[in-house]
Parts: sequence; structure tokens; C-alpha cells
Amino acid sequence: EGTITGGAIHQENANPVFEDCRFIENQAFASIPSVTFVGFYEDEASEVPVYMRGGAIYASYDSGISVQSCEFTGSVSSAIYAEGYNAVDCNDCVFSQNEANGDNQEYASFYSYTWIINDEGQIEIVPMFNLGGMPLEYSGGALFVGPFCPEVSLRDCHFYSNTSTAGGGAVRLMSDAEMSDCSFSGNKA
Repeated sequence: EGTITGGAIHQENANPVFEDCRFIENQAFASIPSVTFVGFYEDEASEVPVYMRGGAIYASYDSGISVQSCEFTGSVSSAIYAEGYNAVDCNDCVFSQNEANGDNQEYASFYSYTWIINDEGQIEIVPMFNLGGMPLEYSGGALFVGPFCPEVSLRDCHFYSNTSTAGGGAVRLMSDAEMSDCSFSGNKA
């Protein structure tokens, strides 16, 4: 259900501060055996990666993100993913060659589930099968900022050659943000 998040860091109800850290080639993905998709792939022993949220850092609702003088390079599915209601503070950071990659997203629905209450009043987890894919957001190759974030500040940050399958090759904002002394070059959506 898209719960595999944060290739390097998954934070929930936490407000860590990262200083002088390097996040290089981190990924968050579900690996689905191709045997599930008989006839789709020649090598049935291989697996299909379905990228999830936060290649380097994932922050759940109400968690703060503070990165100072950090480098994010080659992360797959947004280097930083702030779900929403997050305080986001990035200072003097470099984001390069990160991507929000929606390849194979249609296969994610094979692993989706729903919760129901049975006749005895107990909760049951029931697998759902639909080809519509999961509601994942593949925008903001370097940084995804969800809705209702009370404070988003990007100072002296540099975004180079980031890509996304959807909008915002470098940054996807769903909240107001203050940006100062930032540079953007070679980003693509």
C-alpha cells in the first residue's frame, strides 16, 4: 500500500536535524516478483521495482525536516518527500541527478489491500486486484512538499539535473514556500 518509504531515512513523529550529510544513490521501492505478471517478462525469476516515496528521506505527517549543508545525489523517488503538515528547512544543500520515477507504477496495485470489518466485528485485510495503480505522486525529483506545511524554507540550495515522471523536475510544492539564493539548472519533468 505504498508503505515502503524512505530509502535511507523513514521518520515518523520525529524532527531530526541533518548537518553535513551525504545521501548518495538511495532508493525506496517495492520489489514485485515478475512471476506475478506471467507473460509480461521473459525472465520470470526477475523482479519489477515499483518506486515509492522518499528515495533518501521520507517524513510522515507532522514530522519536521531540517537539512543543512547536505548533498543528495542519484536518489530515486524524490530525494526528500514531505508527506504534509511538515516544517521543511533546507539550507546550503545540493540536489543533483535525483528522480521521481513512475515507471512500473501500474503494477503497484497488485499489492494493494483494503481493511474491512467482518460479521464478527473483526478487522480483516483483504487483497485488492485492480489495474489502476496506486495513488503515488511522481513529481518533484529532488523535493516533494505535500499540503498544509506550515513553514517551508529553501535557502542557498542548488538543484541540478533532477527529473520526474510528472510535474516539477526539481521541486513539487503543494504548500507555500520561501526560497532565497537558490539555483536551478537542467531539471526536467
